[in-house]
Amino acid sequence: MSEIKGNSKYGTDTLTLIAGAEKFNRWMWETIKPHCSGKILEIGAELAIFHSFL
Repeated sequence: MSEIKGNSKYGTDTLTLIAGAEKFNRWMWETIKPHCSGKILEIGAELAIFHSFL
């Protein structure tokens, strides 16, 4: 996982918690998975949360 940088303590704390929420991230992936096909570009806060599921 990339180091989280930023000037918003609350935003950084939230991203850190979400990055470590494996069950939540699995649920999010399973929710969007049926709608994903072909090449997928993950754009976000440098966490690559779904990268391990691809």
